[in-house]
Amino acid sequence: MKKLRILHCISCALCLLLLSGMAGKGCIEEPDLPEAAFVGTPQEGYAPLHVDFADRSRSGNSLIHSWKWSFGDGKSVSKRNPSHVYDKPGRYDVGLTVSNADGSHHVERAGYITVHEPILHLERQVYGGEREYSPGDIIGITLRLEVNQSVSLSALALQEHLPPGWELFQYGSGGAPDLVHHRSEANRLEVIWYAPPALPLEFNYAMRVPENAFGPQRLTGEALYRADAGALQSNTARTQLTRRQ
Repeated sequence: MKKLRILHCISCALCLLLLSGMAGKGCIEEPDLPEAAFVGTPQEGYAPLHVDFADRSRSGNSLIHSWKWSFGDGKSVSKRNPSHVYDKPGRYDVGLTVSNADGSHHVERAGYITVHEPILHLERQVYGGEREYSPGDIIGITLRLEVNQSVSLSALALQEHLPPGWELFQYGSGGAPDLVHHRSEANRLEVIWYAPPALPLEFNYAMRVPENAFGPQRLTGEALYRADAGALQSNTARTQLTRRQ
């Protein structure tokens, strides 16, 4: 009888152990992975197209601690809400990988960004082809505008940002602009056509390099235009000059 009681107690103990083990398994928390999501604005436009991306991911039980973006043009960044400039026409896939303490999740959106060939092309040419300078130099610049499509322009202007301290020496009358103005406080040259002429056209100017100039210097120009009574658009050209050794 005593032996049967012992066996019964052992059996009850085993049942309790099994039940407690099953209950413990039921309480194990499954990993809660994040869910990657994003939006980009705008999703379509003309090159160069500036797009602002915003993270819309769900974090799960733990906060997201890393973001990895791929923009489809060979470039990537590890920021939560990045901006990116698409310089060339095409359709671009955009991907985002987010990670938290439980793991990672990736989303890829095919052909998410569409970049069209710009209607108007702005090109800057440095006289002599050199992109080097020495203090005291006078550097000649030609800004060339041409259209890539058959359109009618209803507005046209140029803004050329000179490096700080560089002096606007002279400018020509290429393209017969209606207004040429130099805003000295911003060191910006503005050229306006009220009735846009036929393109292509060239506008020339020269600038003097100050004696204390050093290091790389950047010229940034912007063409502002309205085509076929549409929205105002812009195209940018950048040129870097380095000090001659």
